[in-house]
Amino acid sequence: MLIQQNAWHPARLKVVLGLLVLMAAGPIYTQADDLVPRVHFKPKDGWLGDVHPIFWRNEWHVYYLEVPHEPMRHGLHGIHSADVVSSDLIHWNEHPVYQEEPNRPWWLIANIIQDGTLYSFYNGEDGIHLSVSTDGKTGRPYLKNPVISYDSVDVAQLRDPSVWKNEETGEFWMVLAAKKSTEVHHFYSGAFYYTTSKDLIHWNPVKVLYDPGGINVPECPEMFKLNGRYYLLGSWGTDRVGMGRYRISDHPHGPWRRCRTESIDGTDISAPNTASDGKRRLFFGWIPTYSGNVDYGASEWGGHLAFLVKSGLPQMAPFTAALP
Repeated sequence: MLIQQNAWHPARLKVVLGLLVLMAAGPIYTQADDLVPRVHFKPKDGWLGDVHPIFWRNEWHVYYLEVPHEPMRHGLHGIHSADVVSSDLIHWNEHPVYQEEPNRPWWLIANIIQDGTLYSFYNGEDGIHLSVSTDGKTGRPYLKNPVISYDSVDVAQLRDPSVWKNEETGEFWMVLAAKKSTEVHHFYSGAFYYTTSKDLIHWNPVKVLYDPGGINVPECPEMFKLNGRYYLLGSWGTDRVGMGRYRISDHPHGPWRRCRTESIDGTDISAPNTASDGKRRLFFGWIPTYSGNVDYGASEWGGHLAFLVKSGLPQMAPFTAALP
């Protein structure tokens, strides 16, 4: 069926109404600074990166890592965990968070809710650590950390955990990014590893989940099930944090297949992760700033929250659509 160029088709009307909603919401920040985003969320006191979303108590929590504004901004100097909350995905409120473990300012990385408690896993000095919270704001470290020792895994580096529950087996899965060897550049020494647990405390030996060979260490890996298939998500293939890619499988252990279109978006949607409210699964990512605030500047670590993307019904093809 042909549609006239100027006809108000319902699909077009939906897009326009969605844009009007965002415009009506008004600027999140009102400073007279052209570099401050008018719709995308950005922390008041710094820049946002590595978002880890979760839906909890009827609200969307986006736990993220924050670095300070210039002139204090320098690489990952001053990095710490932070939280922003929304009930409508348009209006965002920053919530303070606090971790009781000294010298560990980042801790809200791999987050999962079990029996009303938030379990968060993160990289410690000697392995993967666990912190628990009943309010999502104050974290209490597990007394017998680490739950996974680095010494128990024969790799050069193990980091960026993510956790999900396999409802079919009743097990919790942890997926991790690995650098296999110090003798090979990290651009070519990356792989996905995993482990399982019945109680989020005791974890089985860490094993290889997906090692295609010749990839760099996958940033912010994640695994989830959608429409009867398993998805393995991570960011690799460039010298930047961005370019989220995925593989699909009919079984949680693989084999993993590459799709014709394997990426979620471009390199400026950095390290995407997902969350579900039980009705839909949404992708969250962040947009980096550029050095010197010019388009051809080098990509910097940290920026602001990207527009959200909704997953669809993948059939060896792209499976995302813009919201609303």
